[in-house]
Amino acid sequence: MVEVHGRCARVEWDGTSDYRAEHLVAAETDDERQEKKEATDLLRDFLDEEPRRSKEVKEEAREAWGISVRTLKRARQKLGVRAFKDGKEWWMEMPAGVREEGGKGATP
Repeated sequence: MVEVHGRCARVEWDGTSDYRAEHLVAAETDDERQEKKEATDLLRDFLDEEPRRSKEVKEEAREAWGISVRTLKRARQKLGVRAFKDGKEWWMEMPAGVREEGGKGATP
């Protein structure tokens, strides 16, 4: 069980597990890093010149690149990609500073 208090979490073991605590908090693997890099590359390429429908970006990520929604979300956060709603559809947009700096952006 994990309880969150403010910005801290407390883990309370509730039975046995095949995992050790250090494995659960370990840094990301090489495969995870590569997938995140591919996701940021996709976002830079796809959103380079104009906003795109979120649905279209997610489909491209999943179908053509094999990128999970969770990894795409992490890449969006890293690049500061803005999501906005226009009418009934959600869109994604690369911040102007990221486009101008050739893809280097700060996390919002």
